[in-house]
Amino acid sequence: MSAVERYLRSFDADVFLADLQSSPLCDVRQWRGLDGDALAELYDKTINELLDHQVPVQLITCRRRPTSTWFDDDCRNAKRALRASEKAARRA
Repeated sequence: MSAVERYLRSFDADVFLADLQSSPLCDVRQWRGLDGDALAELYDKTINELLDHQVPVQLITCRRRPTSTWFDDDCRNAKRALRASEKAARRA
């Protein structure tokens, strides 16, 4: 199974804001005569281009492991309860 992901660790909000301010979204002449659909398309296109420039999309592969026959609902419930207890302990 493949998925597309952006690694946002390298995302810099200041750079993104500077790029956004110089984009067509902040230029009234670019979107003055556009209708709602065209504005939405311009928004999507601009945001995707800015993100692709700063944090490109990468294809990742997720390998599913088959579950064992002995790992049944009781095991899943016990694992879920353990995770909930660990989360509560971390908060405390």
